[in-house]
Amino acid sequence: MIAWDLTVFYRRGDTGGGQGLHGLNNSDSVAEAVRDAVRAAQEWAERTGSTIKTIPGRLLINGLRGPIDLPGLDGSLSLDEVAASAEDALREWDAQQQAAAERGTAAMPEPENEERGGSEEPRYDSLGGDLTALW
Repeated sequence: MIAWDLTVFYRRGDTGGGQGLHGLNNSDSVAEAVRDAVRAAQEWAERTGSTIKTIPGRLLINGLRGPIDLPGLDGSLSLDEVAASAEDALREWDAQQQAAAERGTAAMPEPENEERGGSEEPRYDSLGGDLTALW
């Protein structure tokens, strides 16, 4: 099961803004979840008389993957093209996250403590005080 959150940017009359849409897809296919999200955006636009802007929507998968840009919600791309674009963007996002995680697991350098001659004293320039007096 895949949960999705999609923000679409719209215009309605003289106003506009962003609208958050949410849903669940019973399959484990990201492409199917994206198709559901796009259909929901199109149905919402029809129901409210809104026009979806050409600005890419923002998609979040399972609350953990993304957000990624989702172009084509305005109808400029087919449903399959939007789904393929989202899959590509999520693969790129996953690769970036993996690279960041690998960099983060490298040995962290020890903090330098040269200012105080290597002592274990804390490096604070001011003394603490009574919290009520500070306020």
